[in-house]
Amino acid sequence: MSAPRGEGMRRLEQAMELYLAAGDSPDPDRLLREHGELSEVLAPLLAPRLGEPEAPARQLGDFELLREIGRGGMGIVYEARQVSLDRRVAVKVLAEAAQLDPVRLARFQREALLAAQLRHPHLLEIHAVGNADGVPYLAMELVDGAPLGSLTLDRRAAVTVTAQVAEALECVHRAGIVHRDVKPSNILVRRDGRAVLTDFGLARDLNAPSLTHSGAFAGTPGYASPEQALGRPVDARSDVFALGATLYELLAQRRPFVAESTPALLQAIATHEPTPLRQLVPEVDADLAAIVARALEKEPVHRYPSAGAMAADLRAWLAGLPVRARLPGPLGRLRRFVRREPVKAALIGVLALGVPVVTGLVGFLVARAPEVARAHELMVQDEVEHLLADGFLEFQEGSAQRAQELFTRALALAPESREAVLGARLVRERIAGRKLPDEPGEPAPTPEAGALEHALAVLRLAGKCDSAGSGDPRFRQALQWISVAVQRAAKPRLLYHTQWAHMAGHLGDPAACEAAARALLGLWPDSLLAWRWGAFALGRAGKPAEALPWARRVLAARPEDPVAAANLVILLAAAGETSEAVQLGRRTVAAHPGLARGHAVLGDALALSGDLSGAMEVYRRAMALDPDDRDLHYNLGWVHFQRDEWPEAIRAFRGALALRPNDPSALFNLASSLEQTGDLRGSLAEWLRIHALAPARADVVDHAERVA
Repeated sequence: MSAPRGEGMRRLEQAMELYLAAGDSPDPDRLLREHGELSEVLAPLLAPRLGEPEAPARQLGDFELLREIGRGGMGIVYEARQVSLDRRVAVKVLAEAAQLDPVRLARFQREALLAAQLRHPHLLEIHAVGNADGVPYLAMELVDGAPLGSLTLDRRAAVTVTAQVAEALECVHRAGIVHRDVKPSNILVRRDGRAVLTDFGLARDLNAPSLTHSGAFAGTPGYASPEQALGRPVDARSDVFALGATLYELLAQRRPFVAESTPALLQAIATHEPTPLRQLVPEVDADLAAIVARALEKEPVHRYPSAGAMAADLRAWLAGLPVRARLPGPLGRLRRFVRREPVKAALIGVLALGVPVVTGLVGFLVARAPEVARAHELMVQDEVEHLLADGFLEFQEGSAQRAQELFTRALALAPESREAVLGARLVRERIAGRKLPDEPGEPAPTPEAGALEHALAVLRLAGKCDSAGSGDPRFRQALQWISVAVQRAAKPRLLYHTQWAHMAGHLGDPAACEAAARALLGLWPDSLLAWRWGAFALGRAGKPAEALPWARRVLAARPEDPVAAANLVILLAAAGETSEAVQLGRRTVAAHPGLARGHAVLGDALALSGDLSGAMEVYRRAMALDPDDRDLHYNLGWVHFQRDEWPEAIRAFRGALALRPNDPSALFNLASSLEQTGDLRGSLAEWLRIHALAPARADVVDHAERVA
């Protein structure tokens, strides 16, 4: 029987106090021996920190591992030196956790065997397969190039690369193998422009038993074929669809299918048509658009019959010759309408053919009811996860009223959600200005109670940190706790991972930020929320160039969202692309001339590019549109601060504090500005105010002592 919720929280706090008191080098055996009654909550804290796996042995059989160059859900890829031949190679090793999973181990071994039997100029050459010290590995050619997804290619280069991959796939398919995970990140482009298809981890030998349960999804949702999305059997034409989706993205700079959640995305792939390519990129000619459209046909029978046939059309287009593909005519458009709007089409059929058709329509809907119900359940779960992640972000850094709205919506969809209950209570406490007692009827603990208790603790703690600033040591505790929640959850939770990225970013821990980003983007490669937080975490990890493609995807999916534009502006400036940042800011203002946040994007871009006068003017225009926006007051104060205009900076920071009284950044800068004007008494009062909010911040004590 589980301990009461209050008791569980008390034991968790005791465990954290013991852990922190032990310093940087705790003795796990001694702590667990002396405090056995807390072992359930203490043991996870003493485990190696999440995101920092132990470094692999420098030597793995005949290979000396030099540096990590890639990481996926199942394996880690290193640049290595093959000692016996003194040559550079890539070595993929099975991740430690995956070694314990017999299915993943079998998939890794199968990848090695399948890849080793294939030979083609646009496939990786396999050098060796083995097992050293219990670690399975695959040694292969080291490609001097970059993933296709990180490159921007002109139209001709994009078609050339796609044709090369299509030819490689034809070789793969002739060997009786379906790749099942064709996507830009699995295509490397050498410096000379030659493409190489990689990663056969999900490949299927059509002559061998499947390692995927019947009806299970295997692949990457954004590039999955309709038959993959529906859990149906696949063949070579599924890879043709994925390659068509890849070419569409290269030409349009956005994926053919984008949705707020993975279930919604799979449903869109199965039932919706992508926006016609020429509607997005008018410069694309009809022949090339027809090639892409044929590759993306919903029904395999209407696609290219083989990757080789698609390659032939791509080569013909490159040579200026006629292609076999044609854009859909009236019958093709009718077929797509029937698939996209089956109910409307059926009703039209009823009107045209008479009442007897109704019987068949009802039978069809009844037969599909379980699939529809399950899809709806998954979509609701995903929607709740997004509402919770956004709600806690609003609670920590935004509007309590907006957070309350988000938690209320989450509770309406999932009344038993412990996180939604906690979030709603925290919002009520903030609005009331005091701690409220726990309410009766709280949902009972679930099998994930341990991980959930850790998550509730860190989210409650994070709520306290909004007035303390990133220097507060509670952020380190929060990062530890959310790491434990991530580790102990029965399945990956987007909410936990976004909070992990958030805490790591506030703490300024580059390693934790990068680990959080890799996990988010690896586990949810098609989630807008994962893209957003992955870009944030990569930016905080000091990798703005890596973050930029993800931030661009967010803005491409939400072109009307000024927050997405603002995040991209910050990353562009960090990457040194200040002119592009300013251009984006001007486009945002043009799209939202009456919206303060739209003007703020341009102000941020100008400030980060060094045009402080221009930024000041734009911020003032934005404040005229929304005088209650705290960020505008703060940013205007920051510009004055940079220009040594202390009285103006003080007024702006006081304006920000009038809207958010305990804002740590505004308090810190106000205290510094007052000190610059010689108002030492006023400065000391603000330093003491910050100290009262965050007594553990040593830097605040230093400032106060200096002023005093």
